[in-house]
Amino acid sequence: MRTSEDKNYWLDQIGNNHIITTIDSFLEGNKLNSRLKEYTFTIKNTDVAYKKMKDLCGNSYKNEFAYLVSVLTLLLYSFTGDECVTIGCPIPDIKLGCDAINDILVLKYNQLYESSFEDTLITTKRLLKEALEHANAAIADIFQITESYNPVFDIYASLNNLQGSNHFKGYYSIGFYFNDTNSHLECKITYQESLYKDKAIMDIAKHFIYFFEYVAKNQRISASEIEFIDCLPIQKNERNINFIKNESINSLFSKICINYPAKKALVYRDTYITYDELNNKSELVAKWLLKKDVKNGDVIGIICKSPLNIAIAVIAILKVGAVHLIIDSQLPLNRVEKMSSDCDVVFSLTDEEAYEQNMKAYNIIETQRENDDTALLPNLPHNNCCDDVYVVYTSGTTGTPKGIRIKCKSLINFIIWRNREYSINSEDSILQMLSPSSFDGYLISFYSALLSGATLVCLDKNERADFDKLNKILIKNDVTNMSTNPTFIMNIIACGYTKLFSGFKSIIMGGGHIDSLIVTTLNKLYPDIKLYNEYGPSECCMAVTSHRVMGKDDRNIIGRAIDNTFIFVINKREKHLPPGFIGEICIGGICLADGYIKDSELSAQKFVYHQKLDEMIYKTGDFGYLTESGELVFINRKDRLVKINGYRIDLSEIENALTMMKQIKKAIVIAASNAQLHAYIMLDQNETEMNLDTIYEHLMNLLPAYMIPSKVFQFNDIYLTSSGKPDINKIKKRSVEVTRRINDKEITESQKYIISTIISIWKDTLGLDNIKSSDNFFEIGGNSLKAIKAIAELENRGVSVPDPDAIFKYQTAYDLSIYIASLK
Repeated sequence: MRTSEDKNYWLDQIGNNHIITTIDSFLEGNKLNSRLKEYTFTIKNTDVAYKKMKDLCGNSYKNEFAYLVSVLTLLLYSFTGDECVTIGCPIPDIKLGCDAINDILVLKYNQLYESSFEDTLITTKRLLKEALEHANAAIADIFQITESYNPVFDIYASLNNLQGSNHFKGYYSIGFYFNDTNSHLECKITYQESLYKDKAIMDIAKHFIYFFEYVAKNQRISASEIEFIDCLPIQKNERNINFIKNESINSLFSKICINYPAKKALVYRDTYITYDELNNKSELVAKWLLKKDVKNGDVIGIICKSPLNIAIAVIAILKVGAVHLIIDSQLPLNRVEKMSSDCDVVFSLTDEEAYEQNMKAYNIIETQRENDDTALLPNLPHNNCCDDVYVVYTSGTTGTPKGIRIKCKSLINFIIWRNREYSINSEDSILQMLSPSSFDGYLISFYSALLSGATLVCLDKNERADFDKLNKILIKNDVTNMSTNPTFIMNIIACGYTKLFSGFKSIIMGGGHIDSLIVTTLNKLYPDIKLYNEYGPSECCMAVTSHRVMGKDDRNIIGRAIDNTFIFVINKREKHLPPGFIGEICIGGICLADGYIKDSELSAQKFVYHQKLDEMIYKTGDFGYLTESGELVFINRKDRLVKINGYRIDLSEIENALTMMKQIKKAIVIAASNAQLHAYIMLDQNETEMNLDTIYEHLMNLLPAYMIPSKVFQFNDIYLTSSGKPDINKIKKRSVEVTRRINDKEITESQKYIISTIISIWKDTLGLDNIKSSDNFFEIGGNSLKAIKAIAELENRGVSVPDPDAIFKYQTAYDLSIYIASLK
């Protein structure tokens, strides 16, 4: 009979902020449709460690079970680094074994960091004693454990001699079923086939034996003192380090201009600029910057629409030893001002008139015209170069964009490695697929081209979306190389335009998982194209690893570290993990920035000193694991950072923007399965409903278009998981979409025409027969490229849309029609 005292014990024991101990899985399988597999290992009775266990436990199977669970606990702690470790087990002395879900106990260990094996064994015996005293309370009923749901534990252990041989009927990921035959100790590991590779389970078994033998030698050893076996040595891949530290971007660019003066440096639309012209124009701007008293290390903003003007501005800023910050001209003004203030921008160079009225900016064209008399201009300092080369802003983990100053030596190291690795040279034409809004992704192709003598072929938004135009540009400019995100490649394949790839010698992808269809399609149609998977956070200068993708099975390998850089994987206690075990990816070497601009607290969390290596490292917040050959495999983000269509987005930044509205008490933003953002809002107690237009208007003043949620839902109560976190599945089920009430009587004839035109274009673009005015473009199959194409077609049909990002802000035909109508 269950008593309230027993129930309260388990509620207190598990607690409100319970975290389930898990060994992170390598596969993204479906738990509900998985089956259990088995792997068995043995420890012979002649083994010294086995004899030690038997001596300590005597003839008591209860003591032996406590011993084995204590070894397992230390092993789990070492793998995970969790503050607490939780293991489920059957109730001892059940004659028929564990026949029902309710016949279970839970052992929860706290604060294991300095606990020795001896201490852990004492704790295990105490926990077992307390658990048995309160075994009348059915744990499965209290916590609603079923065959498909278990919010308490994910790892299970039993000793057949004590608890019988039947398996636990509730859900778990890994189970350890021990059996002592007196001739040997046998352990059968059962595991979810869809979650774990066989090799991972074999490694877990190997480490259990290792820990079992280790604690037998020293009962006072703690988990923190036991090093894993098979950990790979950290290799720093030092190469040309002295040359890189003493070289400058200006010097490298000057050599290119001397060697290839008449070669096209950049091509944009029907115009181009040669290396000699780029050098001369940027020199005029550089001398103008000196007249404006720009000093070494000053940050100069660049808000230009033309890629040719961006290039002139970048090179000019480098020539005077300043630091450049490229700002997307489509960003909201207050975001631009926040970034400029944060990194102390002196002023900006622009070719956008809109910015001249709102912030301290100068037209880059005028700066060249002002200085016809070059004799009156100051001389440029020889080989002038600041320690830093550019500032980049990325969506930070605190919910606000974070600035990073990248060092000159980091960039030189990366570009020298990259151009050598991908055989990029002056005979190449590189396609600039990314816009300045892609953070440092834009700079990867930019510097690869201009520091190799290649031609950088730039596109506008319409050319990126119109594959017929794009194909003509590729052919006309003999494009050989491209860096982009996998989403763009998938769009080309889905649209049947694979002929676009015919002239490429290499395609470098980054910013997302590579679909197997990309690899199989390109390998079949164009086997000579080399495919690469690049990885690297902005904090470490563009990219730090690369992998040549040979087939669909290795498409998520992100490779080995580049020159003068190293990578490794750690658990939550910063302990190095061996190959095959998932942990946080860490990076070190010449690539590192010093930290975040004006944020010492976050810098201290992410840029940390590694005592054994005697240098700084960066903790990425990404999960991955090393293969036995030393290559890195990416799994996912561990925090709220996601990538959608190549954009790195911090979901908490959108949540913070939403909760800035006084009507909204709580906001949760998720990345939906169709690569869209959905926002869930809980209103203040004095509010009953929200106007969708008000929400979008507020967000558009704070965030770029790609961060605006495509749908907003309202919920009334906050539902929590057993760990105290929002239960998003329950919230989604109990939420109502916030929609506009469309009154056909209020729609003007002009607006009806616009709506019908939009729907007609969307039908053609998406290949659909039936679209309503309330349908969300991105929810019915649209993406960023199709959106740009749809806007371009509106222009062709005489409907003017001056803001190319309008469709990202107004995502239904009705909303877009209101915006267009308001312009007249």
